[in-house]
Amino acid sequence: MTTYAKILISDTTTFRDFVNCKINKTTSDYNNVSSATINIDNERGCNKDLFSIGDDIKIYVDKTTNPPTTIEFRGVVDDISYKGKEQNETISIKAIDYTTYLKDTTVQPIVYTDEEISVIVKNIIANELIILTTTNVNTTSVTLPRISFNQMSVFDALHQLAELADFSFYVDTDLDLHFEEKGSISSGVTLDKTNVLQLNTRISRKEIINKLWVYGDTILTNIVHPFIADGGSVVTLDYKPHNIAVTYSGVEVLGGGVYYMTATPVSGERYLVNYEDKQIIFTSGTEAGDNIPVSGIAGSVSYDRNRPIVKYGERSDSIFSYGPKETIIVDKNIKDPQTAVEFTNNKLNLFSDPLSQITINIDGTISLTPGNTLIVDMPHQNINSTYDILKVTYNLNNKSMATDQVLNITLNRKLPSVLDTIKDMILAQKRTDANEISDADVYTRLQNAQNNIGINITEWTVSTLAIGSRWYLGSPTSKNGWVGSPGSYYVTSGALPSTIIASGVN
Repeated sequence: MTTYAKILISDTTTFRDFVNCKINKTTSDYNNVSSATINIDNERGCNKDLFSIGDDIKIYVDKTTNPPTTIEFRGVVDDISYKGKEQNETISIKAIDYTTYLKDTTVQPIVYTDEEISVIVKNIIANELIILTTTNVNTTSVTLPRISFNQMSVFDALHQLAELADFSFYVDTDLDLHFEEKGSISSGVTLDKTNVLQLNTRISRKEIINKLWVYGDTILTNIVHPFIADGGSVVTLDYKPHNIAVTYSGVEVLGGGVYYMTATPVSGERYLVNYEDKQIIFTSGTEAGDNIPVSGIAGSVSYDRNRPIVKYGERSDSIFSYGPKETIIVDKNIKDPQTAVEFTNNKLNLFSDPLSQITINIDGTISLTPGNTLIVDMPHQNINSTYDILKVTYNLNNKSMATDQVLNITLNRKLPSVLDTIKDMILAQKRTDANEISDADVYTRLQNAQNNIGINITEWTVSTLAIGSRWYLGSPTSKNGWVGSPGSYYVTSGALPSTIIASGVN
């Protein structure tokens, strides 16, 4: 048996004579991405004009069917590089799937309140990426009390929503967005000794999370602290204060300062704020004057206090079996307690058990989508269960295609690498940066475009129109029969003769 492959470029050019081609379909915890690398011969520039940046690329792979009809990858050309010289020159083309559109587009500042997650996903795509359809965006069981996005990329926004719903998303070869419950779609494939060439397994404790602290945003809420002056200069509050307003005897005390900012309070500073000790200290002295309230007078301190969103969760069975593994997550985009609860539960559900990973080399070709499930039945390895597909790799070259050994897959749970750690750090920084962008009531959107506009004119005239004996109300100046203030006009009598002064025919 033989495996066949072809590349379709922008639906116009079919190409098969590549040196090698590698397709990678991978899934992280909440999304799938695909990429392809194609190496072709460019002896004396024979293929220099074959690919261009932005070309739509489709790669078809089939066993025994020639030409192949099963599309395994669709994306856009993202990078082209030339290597070698003259007779030994090759071109390397890198393409990425249309998930890149999600990464290259941001969500305009918006807030969703009491919305089910799939409704939010569809609305984001409708607003920002009309090139994509949402046929396979499935309804979740999660309604969010509130969530906001401030210039976050569409990809990161969907990632956050998928994390809250325990869903996964990707863009398929028909440019349709899939947003589906993890592990809910079966591929219908069973792998056993008839189609498995090699199987390897690995289990790791490193990524277990069974004790989790989640720190969301800090919200400022107002509180009023009443007091009765006792002749002292210090009023002790219940919380550390922000945005303070002090009144006593019904009059607001204007002029505050920071405690210990200077050795002696200056004139006009009638009270000082000791933030760490939660105190308001009324000043007195030669320069500041005597500002201590008279004993028995009622007053109040109105101020804002920090109300941090913090949730803690743990899995006692996991702690008992594998020992404590504690993690702290800070995400300032979490702005309500319910979202923090959902986030905590999902993380513990995903990571409270050891991660296991299976890699399999397959005989022949099977069309598989990461995120879907398949069955592995290998009794000699004590394996007979359903697994999530994590990664699908096609290695296409003359040798592998001739022997039908082009397909390698990874199953179950992805064991994180250094690249995953770096990716998580970048995502966390993006969320932090986006948190500094505030919602705008009104914002201006500028779009630039360029095109040619042609006007077909067959006949034209240029005429003058006499004012005659008519007069108008509606001119800011009074001349040529125009009088009055701007507004409507009134006509008396008389004709308005029109005189043609020029005309022509094209």
